[in-house]
Amino acid sequence: MSEFAAPLPVLARYAVMVDVGYIYAAAGELLFGTSSRREYRVDAVTLIQAVTKHADELFRGELLRVYWFDAASSPRCPGSSCGSAT
Repeated sequence: MSEFAAPLPVLARYAVMVDVGYIYAAAGELLFGTSSRREYRVDAVTLIQAVTKHADELFRGELLRVYWFDAASSPRCPGSSCGSAT
């Protein structure tokens, strides 16, 4: 960084949200030419450490948590529990 770089934002606390399905597919396509998770393995612990280290470099404040989520590929609910109130 140069001495003229913008100052880091000051946040009391922040969270990092990681769409795992997207990052796995994008990384697989970029590195291995496939977006199928069956074709490669990901060291999730190392990836989370890299993401949090990068966030620490971008923001000043306390990392509250990392949301590590994987959304369904279809808008339908899994199984027969959609809309049921049991």
